[in-house]
Amino acid sequence: MRKNKKYSPELKIAAVKSYLAGEGSLIQTCKKFGILRHKQLHDWIMWYNGHKDIKWCNSAKGEIYMTKGRKTTQEERAKIVAFCIEHNYDYGLTVETYGVSYNQIYAWVRKYEEGGVDKLKDNRGRTKPMEEYTRKVPASTKPNYTPALGRIYEYVEKHFKEDITINDVAQELGYSPKYISHTLALIPDSNFRKILNSRRIFNAKWWLLNSEKTVLEIALQAGYAQERTFYRAFKQEMGITPCEFRKKYK
Repeated sequence: MRKNKKYSPELKIAAVKSYLAGEGSLIQTCKKFGILRHKQLHDWIMWYNGHKDIKWCNSAKGEIYMTKGRKTTQEERAKIVAFCIEHNYDYGLTVETYGVSYNQIYAWVRKYEEGGVDKLKDNRGRTKPMEEYTRKVPASTKPNYTPALGRIYEYVEKHFKEDITINDVAQELGYSPKYISHTLALIPDSNFRKILNSRRIFNAKWWLLNSEKTVLEIALQAGYAQERTFYRAFKQEMGITPCEFRKKYK
């Protein structure tokens, strides 16, 4: 096999769309499309989600273009974040729909997770506090993020609705379960189960406030197999039950 195999733009896009559609893991998708290195597919996915055009490249510097960020209002940012969450964190679709950059959307979603709509303001003016809406992490306890930690979070974000375990993450990312546990220990009072539950609860809160779905339907939507398990996890995370949260904030 040649070391520097070339791939057509059509194959790259087909492989990326196949992976994003959940048709297979990174390894399975590479085998399906004859891609030699997993990192190549990973890079194409990042380019695609960043709204970059995948071109035929004969050198490491290929022609790649990316949509630039633009100015937005707090109301528009909230609308964009809601759209992204509603469409299962499809950053590529959100970029195409609203004409903003991947980095902007990713940052807004993270801010929303940390403090709700209030976090999306531009530091001028003040909106209603949302301290009880999400659990905030004090600045003094923020961990030193590493690329490995970022990859773990990205995997959880993409698969939190599935019945995943730390072994699944380890197999997909090429790490050992012990290494993942050690990496997550960078975050105070945290582990894989807590991170997974936090992501699921965040998704559930959005549906509680923006839909008429039953608690059971939302529990299943968020990745819980049983309603009682969801209730227990939600109250542990938020201090109140899903019904109490909906009544208080909707």
